[in-house]
Amino acid sequence: MRYLILLSTLLLSTPLLAQEDPHDPIPDHGTKQEAVSLVRSALDHIETAGLEQALEDFRQPDNEFVDRDLYVFVYDFEGNNLVNTAPLELTGANLKDYRSEDGKLVIQQMIEMSRSHGGGAFEYHWINPVTGEVQSKISYFRKIPGFPGFVGSGYYKGAEE
Repeated sequence: MRYLILLSTLLLSTPLLAQEDPHDPIPDHGTKQEAVSLVRSALDHIETAGLEQALEDFRQPDNEFVDRDLYVFVYDFEGNNLVNTAPLELTGANLKDYRSEDGKLVIQQMIEMSRSHGGGAFEYHWINPVTGEVQSKISYFRKIPGFPGFVGSGYYKGAEE
């Protein structure tokens, strides 16, 4: 009986322990849902402002397309990085043949998936701009309508798990 009371107490108090403290700071990591939402917002902005203006807006410091470790990236189908809103110096670089720490041809895979399926999700290892460490990342990306390229964003695994 004592064990039943203890188990009941633990089960009833678990939801309270799992709730976030509203006074805690915002977590340093974005989530899957936030990454998907960021891609949708970036595509909406491209449609509204036009690609060239959107790329310029994405390049501005402190823009709305950077949120903690979430950021927007844009590549053309040649593998050229047109913009990377993270504090990584990638804009202008051709990364078509770049292999991630886990040996994947990241940009080539995203190009092929964008061409054949209009986008997708892809997991690989990448530098987290907040921690500076290589982490497992899942990026969501979509082909940009009327342009041979794609826009994406991703979250770092383990951040929400």
